[in-house]
Amino acid sequence: MRNLYRFAALRACADSAPVSSETASARFFAMLAVTHHANTIRSPGTLDALAAELADGRYWLAQKLIVAKGRTRRFAGAFAIARKPELIEFLADAIDRGDLREMLIAAEWTDGEPNLVVHVGEDGSFAIHTLASAYIDP
Repeated sequence: MRNLYRFAALRACADSAPVSSETASARFFAMLAVTHHANTIRSPGTLDALAAELADGRYWLAQKLIVAKGRTRRFAGAFAIARKPELIEFLADAIDRGDLREMLIAAEWTDGEPNLVVHVGEDGSFAIHTLASAYIDP
């Protein structure tokens, strides 16, 4: 099965360097781990509510698509980096077009794992996963 989905409608950060497939895979699985081990989950009901919870800055987006062969799992989705305004615009357009894909979104981070991961469902639902040590009441 070939995945032809790309974040073509997303205006990417002009100051972002291309991301290697190894880096994209590592970032995706770090985000996925947070969704599996999060102690706090919030579900904003709308895109505006989600936008209000996200800080300004750059975000990593990864289409949630995993290919498994035996015990080996591999990230096979699209990956992009965008700033918050472009991210919200992209999500709004995808919802309007009916072309929203399941994805994980996290603020850019350098070491360890992200503090916050947003799971976006194909139906336009949002779930914010936060580790207990990183949760700050908004």
